Amino acid sequence: MEDYSVDPGLAFESIRQLTVPVVAEWSWAGRGRLTLASGWTEVRLGLPGSVERVVSGPLDAEARLRWALVRDRLDLMVTGSLPSGTTSLDEPDLVLVGLLSNDVFGFSTPSLGSGGSLGLGIGGAGAAGAASLGWAVHGRLPFSYQPVAGSDDRVRAGSEIRVRVGLQSPLGRRSSVSAAVVASLRNRDELNERPVNRVGHRVAGYVSVDVPVSRSVLNLWGSGLVRTDPAFEPSVVGAAFIPRGYFWSAGGRWVLGVGSRLRVEPQVEYRSATSATDASGRELESLGGLWKAGARVRKGWGRDSWLVLDGAGSFGSIRNEGVDVDARGMRISLYAEWI
Repeated sequence: MEDYSVDPGLAFESIRQLTVPVVAEWSWAGRGRLTLASGWTEVRLGLPGSVERVVSGPLDAEARLRWALVRDRLDLMVTGSLPSGTTSLDEPDLVLVGLLSNDVFGFSTPSLGSGGSLGLGIGGAGAAGAASLGWAVHGRLPFSYQPVAGSDDRVRAGSEIRVRVGLQSPLGRRSSVSAAVVASLRNRDELNERPVNRVGHRVAGYVSVDVPVSRSVLNLWGSGLVRTDPAFEPSVVGAAFIPRGYFWSAGGRWVLGVGSRLRVEPQVEYRSATSATDASGRELESLGGLWKAGARVRKGWGRDSWLVLDGAGSFGSIRNEGVDVDARGMRISLYAEWI
């Protein structure tokens, strides 16, 4: 569950999302692996005047099949999603779209409803000296859907080609570093089968360093995302118009072993985003910044299972028309892992 509230000055007072995800994975013959994911979500938006809007329903059903063409070297990937989630909204609920896709909040499940899609990709891995190098190329074809209930307008996100390159390498005697870059090239979005927006480019990057400290491990990381053009993005409540902008975050996690079957991981993160102020995308404005601090506790449960409790508190500000509005919130999740 994630819950945020803000001081007066914005078009909303609070937003809360409760998600129950379900993920299952099967492998066979040492070559194939099938992953299925779905679930259920509820979003509650508090508006001025004690007004509350509620949207709830199942999530899209997603599937990914990975087949080893050459074991540990080359994989074929087939992906797909069924439009079982929420794809249409009444017009008064459309404010939810922008809030769930806001990078500053960083909701764990921001994109849940769409018209479905099909994808195909290939990826591989190998050694590069003392380092390990991985790469993947994936193409995705989304289908159209109606984002506003009662309207005949249909939206289709542009087809996309995504290239990912990752590297993991020793750093000194005991430390290690991991880094990845994902570059996306997307065709024009369509509204009622007519192209809109320009061809969009998106580049995301991530770097992480693990440093052993006595019997614990300190993990420091940073990530960033740049969108060169506006685009439609499928979201929990239909089509979200995401303007040009960029996002970055940085944080740290201290992994502490407490016995053989218990781990405690205090963590802190800062998130910041900047976005275009209008459809032209010429001027960029800060969307605000948010600190998140908390801890994750992993407890061994049975022979091959883990029970995980993850919680964090948040504080910072959201910027609206040049004015910073204080924001605060919390996130808590409980889930089980079977290995």
